[in-house]
Amino acid sequence: MIEFRSPQNEKLLSYIEGYYYLSEKNEKLPHYLTFPNNYTIVTFIKNGSVQQKGKIIYITKSNGNSLLSVITQYKSPLEIRYLEPVDEITIYLKPGALACIFPELINDSQVKTVFDCDAQFLKKEFNGISNKEGNKDLDTEIEKFLANRIGRKIDGLLAEMIKRLNNNQTIGEISAELNLSRQYISNYFKDGIGKSPTEFRTISRFRKAIKNHAIDETLTKLTYENSFFDQAHFNKYFKLLTSYKPKDFFKQTQGNNKVVWLII
Repeated sequence: MIEFRSPQNEKLLSYIEGYYYLSEKNEKLPHYLTFPNNYTIVTFIKNGSVQQKGKIIYITKSNGNSLLSVITQYKSPLEIRYLEPVDEITIYLKPGALACIFPELINDSQVKTVFDCDAQFLKKEFNGISNKEGNKDLDTEIEKFLANRIGRKIDGLLAEMIKRLNNNQTIGEISAELNLSRQYISNYFKDGIGKSPTEFRTISRFRKAIKNHAIDETLTKLTYENSFFDQAHFNKYFKLLTSYKPKDFFKQTQGNNKVVWLII
Protein backbone atom coordinates (compact mmCIF):
# COMPACT_ATOMS: atom_id res chain seq x y z
CA MET A 1 0.00 0.00 0.00
CA ILE A 2 1.28 3.47 -0.88
CA GLU A 3 1.74 5.64 2.22
CA PHE A 4 0.17 9.05 1.66
CA ARG A 5 1.82 11.64 3.89
CA SER A 6 0.23 14.85 5.13
CA PRO A 7 2.65 17.82 5.39
CA GLN A 8 4.13 18.53 8.81
CA ASN A 9 5.63 21.86 7.74
CA GLU A 10 3.02 24.48 8.70
CA LYS A 11 4.01 26.70 5.80
CA LEU A 12 2.74 24.01 3.39
CA LEU A 13 -0.69 23.42 4.91
CA SER A 14 -2.45 25.96 2.67
CA TYR A 15 -0.81 24.61 -0.48
CA ILE A 16 -0.22 20.87 -0.23
CA GLU A 17 -2.74 18.15 0.57
CA GLY A 18 0.00 15.55 0.81
CA TYR A 19 2.56 13.50 -1.06
CA TYR A 20 4.05 10.04 -1.40
CA TYR A 21 7.26 8.56 -2.75
CA LEU A 22 8.26 5.18 -4.10
CA SER A 23 11.66 3.53 -4.43
CA GLU A 24 12.98 1.32 -7.20
CA LYS A 25 13.92 -1.01 -4.36
CA ASN A 26 10.23 -1.74 -3.72
CA GLU A 27 9.57 -5.45 -4.05
CA LYS A 28 5.80 -5.15 -4.42
CA LEU A 29 4.69 -3.09 -7.43
CA PRO A 30 1.60 -0.89 -6.88
CA HIS A 31 -1.45 -1.61 -9.05
CA TYR A 32 -4.58 0.40 -8.32
CA LEU A 33 -7.48 2.52 -9.54
CA THR A 34 -7.50 6.23 -8.75
CA PHE A 35 -10.65 8.34 -8.90
CA PRO A 36 -11.38 11.96 -9.92
CA ASN A 37 -10.33 14.69 -7.48
CA ASN A 38 -9.78 18.45 -7.48
CA TYR A 39 -6.07 18.40 -6.74
CA THR A 40 -3.31 19.11 -9.22
CA ILE A 41 -1.00 16.10 -9.21
CA VAL A 42 2.68 16.68 -9.95
CA THR A 43 4.81 13.54 -10.36
CA PHE A 44 8.56 13.16 -10.83
CA ILE A 45 9.91 9.76 -11.95
CA LYS A 46 13.63 9.08 -12.15
CA ASN A 47 14.79 6.41 -14.57
CA GLY A 48 11.26 5.71 -15.69
CA SER A 49 8.74 6.28 -18.45
CA VAL A 50 4.96 6.52 -18.65
CA GLN A 51 2.60 5.38 -21.36
CA GLN A 52 -1.17 5.77 -21.43
CA LYS A 53 -3.43 3.38 -23.32
CA GLY A 54 -7.05 4.32 -22.88
CA LYS A 55 -7.72 4.54 -19.15
CA ILE A 56 -4.62 2.57 -18.15
CA ILE A 57 -1.30 4.21 -17.29
CA TYR A 58 1.76 1.96 -17.51
CA ILE A 59 4.94 2.88 -15.63
CA THR A 60 8.21 1.18 -16.52
CA LYS A 61 11.92 1.61 -15.89
CA SER A 62 13.90 3.67 -18.42
CA ASN A 63 17.49 4.25 -17.34
CA GLY A 64 18.74 7.80 -17.83
CA ASN A 65 15.26 9.21 -18.39
CA SER A 66 13.66 11.68 -15.95
CA LEU A 67 9.98 12.45 -16.33
CA LEU A 68 7.85 15.22 -14.84
CA SER A 69 4.07 15.08 -15.26
CA VAL A 70 1.18 17.33 -14.28
CA ILE A 71 -2.43 16.13 -14.12
CA THR A 72 -5.24 18.62 -13.57
CA GLN A 73 -8.27 16.47 -14.24
CA TYR A 74 -9.66 13.12 -15.21
CA LYS A 75 -13.40 12.45 -15.29
CA SER A 76 -13.38 8.69 -14.79
CA PRO A 77 -11.14 6.19 -12.97
CA LEU A 78 -7.56 5.66 -14.13
CA GLU A 79 -5.83 2.34 -13.66
CA ILE A 80 -2.18 2.69 -12.62
CA ARG A 81 0.10 -0.26 -13.39
CA TYR A 82 3.75 -0.37 -12.35
CA LEU A 83 5.43 -2.92 -14.61
CA GLU A 84 8.84 -2.26 -13.05
CA PRO A 85 9.95 -0.45 -9.86
CA VAL A 86 10.97 3.22 -10.16
CA ASP A 87 11.96 6.15 -7.96
CA GLU A 88 8.96 8.47 -7.78
CA ILE A 89 7.82 11.56 -5.88
CA THR A 90 4.14 12.52 -6.27
CA ILE A 91 2.63 15.68 -4.77
CA TYR A 92 -1.05 16.53 -4.43
CA LEU A 93 -1.39 20.32 -4.65
CA LYS A 94 -4.49 22.07 -3.36
CA PRO A 95 -6.60 23.91 -5.98
CA GLY A 96 -4.87 27.11 -7.06
CA ALA A 97 -1.50 26.19 -5.52
CA LEU A 98 0.27 25.19 -8.73
CA ALA A 99 1.09 28.80 -9.70
CA CYS A 100 2.42 29.45 -6.19
CA ILE A 101 4.90 26.55 -6.08
CA PHE A 102 5.49 25.42 -9.65
CA PRO A 103 4.78 28.50 -11.83
CA GLU A 104 6.81 26.97 -14.66
CA LEU A 105 4.10 24.30 -14.99
CA ILE A 106 1.08 26.62 -15.10
CA ASN A 107 0.80 26.59 -18.91
CA ASP A 108 0.83 22.80 -18.89
CA SER A 109 -2.07 22.85 -16.42
CA GLN A 110 -4.40 24.19 -19.11
CA VAL A 111 -4.64 20.67 -20.53
CA LYS A 112 -5.80 17.59 -18.68
CA THR A 113 -2.56 15.63 -18.60
CA VAL A 114 1.04 16.31 -19.59
CA PHE A 115 3.27 13.29 -19.05
CA ASP A 116 6.59 14.97 -19.75
CA CYS A 117 6.80 18.69 -19.06
CA ASP A 118 9.68 20.64 -20.53
CA ALA A 119 11.03 21.97 -17.23
CA GLN A 120 14.65 20.84 -17.10
CA PHE A 121 15.68 22.97 -14.11
CA LEU A 122 12.74 21.65 -12.08
CA LYS A 123 13.60 18.08 -13.06
CA LYS A 124 17.13 18.74 -11.82
CA GLU A 125 15.77 19.95 -8.46
CA PHE A 126 13.59 16.86 -8.09
CA ASN A 127 16.49 14.64 -9.10
CA GLY A 128 18.58 16.14 -6.29
CA ILE A 129 15.93 15.14 -3.75
CA SER A 130 15.52 11.69 -5.26
CA ASN A 131 19.26 11.10 -4.91
CA LYS A 132 18.84 11.51 -1.14
CA GLU A 133 16.59 8.45 -1.02
CA GLY A 134 18.83 6.74 1.52
CA ASN A 135 18.20 9.64 3.90
CA LYS A 136 15.84 8.49 6.66
CA ASP A 137 14.43 12.01 6.84
CA LEU A 138 13.29 12.19 3.20
CA ASP A 139 9.96 13.67 4.32
CA THR A 140 11.82 16.69 5.70
CA GLU A 141 13.84 17.08 2.49
CA ILE A 142 10.71 17.02 0.31
CA GLU A 143 8.84 19.46 2.53
CA LYS A 144 11.80 21.84 2.76
CA PHE A 145 12.06 21.80 -1.05
CA LEU A 146 8.35 22.59 -1.45
CA ALA A 147 8.28 25.26 1.26
CA ASN A 148 11.24 27.06 -0.31
CA ARG A 149 9.41 27.14 -3.64
CA ILE A 150 6.36 29.00 -2.34
CA GLY A 151 6.46 32.30 -4.21
CA ARG A 152 3.12 33.83 -3.31
CA LYS A 153 -0.30 33.20 -1.80
CA ILE A 154 -3.12 31.56 -3.72
CA ASP A 155 -4.97 34.11 -5.86
CA GLY A 156 -7.67 35.72 -3.71
CA LEU A 157 -10.50 35.66 -6.27
CA LEU A 158 -9.69 32.08 -7.19
CA ALA A 159 -9.69 31.09 -3.51
CA GLU A 160 -13.12 32.73 -3.08
CA MET A 161 -14.52 30.81 -6.06
CA ILE A 162 -13.07 27.55 -4.72
CA LYS A 163 -14.64 28.14 -1.30
CA ARG A 164 -18.05 28.84 -2.79
CA LEU A 165 -17.95 25.84 -5.14
CA ASN A 166 -16.93 23.61 -2.23
CA ASN A 167 -19.99 24.98 -0.42
CA ASN A 168 -22.04 23.75 -3.41
CA GLN A 169 -22.91 27.16 -4.82
CA THR A 170 -23.77 27.26 -8.53
CA ILE A 171 -22.02 29.47 -11.07
CA GLY A 172 -25.19 31.56 -11.26
CA GLU A 173 -25.17 32.18 -7.50
CA ILE A 174 -21.46 33.03 -7.51
CA SER A 175 -21.94 35.35 -10.49
CA ALA A 176 -24.72 37.26 -8.71
CA GLU A 177 -22.93 37.54 -5.36
CA LEU A 178 -19.54 38.54 -6.78
CA ASN A 179 -21.07 40.75 -9.47
CA LEU A 180 -19.08 39.03 -12.20
CA SER A 181 -20.34 37.50 -15.43
CA ARG A 182 -20.68 33.73 -15.67
CA GLN A 183 -18.28 33.70 -18.61
CA TYR A 184 -15.66 35.68 -16.70
CA ILE A 185 -15.93 33.30 -13.74
CA SER A 186 -15.67 30.22 -15.98
CA ASN A 187 -12.65 31.54 -17.89
CA TYR A 188 -10.86 32.84 -14.79
CA PHE A 189 -11.44 29.59 -12.94
CA LYS A 190 -10.36 27.33 -15.80
CA ASP A 191 -7.19 29.37 -16.35
CA GLY A 192 -6.25 28.96 -12.69
CA ILE A 193 -7.42 25.43 -11.98
CA GLY A 194 -7.40 23.61 -15.30
CA LYS A 195 -11.04 22.52 -15.16
CA SER A 196 -14.41 24.24 -15.36
CA PRO A 197 -16.32 25.38 -12.23
CA THR A 198 -19.07 22.84 -13.02
CA GLU A 199 -16.58 19.97 -13.17
CA PHE A 200 -14.94 21.17 -9.96
CA ARG A 201 -18.29 21.37 -8.13
CA THR A 202 -19.35 17.90 -9.27
CA ILE A 203 -16.12 16.34 -8.02
CA SER A 204 -16.32 18.36 -4.79
CA ARG A 205 -19.77 16.88 -4.06
CA PHE A 206 -18.46 13.38 -4.85
CA ARG A 207 -15.49 13.82 -2.52
CA LYS A 208 -17.68 15.23 0.24
CA ALA A 209 -19.87 12.13 0.00
CA ILE A 210 -16.78 9.94 0.46
CA LYS A 211 -15.69 11.99 3.48
CA ASN A 212 -19.13 11.81 5.07
CA HIS A 213 -19.37 8.08 4.45
CA ALA A 214 -16.17 7.67 6.46
CA ILE A 215 -18.15 8.75 9.54
CA ASP A 216 -20.76 6.03 8.88
CA GLU A 217 -23.50 8.11 7.32
CA THR A 218 -26.07 6.20 5.26
CA LEU A 219 -26.29 6.44 1.47
CA THR A 220 -29.71 8.07 1.76
CA LYS A 221 -28.31 10.75 4.05
CA LEU A 222 -25.32 11.26 1.74
CA THR A 223 -27.70 11.78 -1.17
CA TYR A 224 -29.51 14.74 0.36
CA GLU A 225 -26.62 16.24 2.33
CA ASN A 226 -24.69 16.61 -0.92
CA SER A 227 -27.60 18.16 -2.86
CA PHE A 228 -28.44 15.22 -5.11
CA PHE A 229 -32.12 15.05 -6.09
CA ASP A 230 -32.60 11.44 -5.04
CA GLN A 231 -30.80 8.11 -4.66
CA ALA A 232 -30.93 7.43 -8.43
CA HIS A 233 -29.30 10.81 -9.13
CA PHE A 234 -26.60 10.09 -6.54
CA ASN A 235 -25.96 6.61 -7.99
CA LYS A 236 -25.71 8.03 -11.52
CA TYR A 237 -23.00 10.58 -10.60
CA PHE A 238 -21.17 8.05 -8.47
CA LYS A 239 -21.02 5.49 -11.26
CA LEU A 240 -19.96 8.18 -13.73
CA LEU A 241 -16.94 9.10 -11.58
CA THR A 242 -16.01 5.65 -10.27
CA SER A 243 -17.62 3.02 -12.58
CA TYR A 244 -19.01 1.48 -9.38
CA LYS A 245 -22.30 1.62 -7.52
CA PRO A 246 -21.83 3.42 -4.16
CA LYS A 247 -22.19 0.27 -2.03
CA ASP A 248 -19.65 -1.66 -4.10
CA PHE A 249 -17.26 1.29 -4.15
CA PHE A 250 -17.20 1.74 -0.38
CA LYS A 251 -16.72 -2.00 0.18
CA GLN A 252 -13.59 -2.20 -1.97
CA THR A 253 -11.69 1.10 -1.72
CA GLN A 254 -8.69 1.79 0.48
CA GLY A 255 -7.08 5.01 1.63
CA ASN A 256 -8.53 8.02 3.41
CA ASN A 257 -11.14 10.59 2.39
CA LYS A 258 -8.45 12.73 0.73
CA VAL A 259 -6.91 10.15 -1.60
CA VAL A 260 -8.89 7.01 -2.35
CA TRP A 261 -7.46 4.02 -4.18
CA LEU A 262 -8.89 0.65 -5.14
CA ILE A 263 -6.02 -1.81 -4.90
CA ILE A 264 -5.98 -4.45 -7.64
